[in-house]
Amino acid sequence: MEGCFGCWQEAQRADKVAVILLDLRTALKPEYYENISAVLKEIESASRLLRDLYDLFPIYRTRVPVVIYYLNIILPTFQKTMRDMLIYIDNGELPARTRWTLMSQRLSDQGGTTLAQRFVMYCEALVQTVRLLSSTRSPLYDPTTFELLRVRHMRLRKLQNIPGTYAGRREDQHEFSTYSIRCDRPPGADRAAPGAATAKPGRA
Repeated sequence: MEGCFGCWQEAQRADKVAVILLDLRTALKPEYYENISAVLKEIESASRLLRDLYDLFPIYRTRVPVVIYYLNIILPTFQKTMRDMLIYIDNGELPARTRWTLMSQRLSDQGGTTLAQRFVMYCEALVQTVRLLSSTRSPLYDPTTFELLRVRHMRLRKLQNIPGTYAGRREDQHEFSTYSIRCDRPPGADRAAPGAATAKPGRA
């Protein structure tokens, strides 16, 4: 077991979204700069955290089962958000302003929070996952905070109509639909991973 391909895959998807958002920010008027930057900042942080998890898996392989449960909650809703964003922002037939406005409105209506706040939630959960994986007694790991984040993720999963949504606890994990997590390195990862490993999470 050398890593979690699910984390690597979603980090790549986040990078794609970040590149498109950068292009939109450049194309749009300054009035959109702040809102796009807020979302972009959190997406870039999430990508770094996912790559850190990927790099930590072979180091803390005995603790992998501890965090798989949480990744099976976080990654499906993260993936769904990324895909929903791409439906709008990756549509070259629409003007830049329309792509951003439609995407922002549709996703903000889903859950009652701004898109930036949703990615703050993702990043906070990923930070706790990194801390849980890397240390059994980390003073920075907060199980109470992580449980609250888990509940918020489950609520969002329900709003996103992700199959298997069930607000149970760890002992009920068989009720969840699990993300397809493969623990082998994707092709070319040995070449790409060293660069990714140098990126440190800004929140851990």
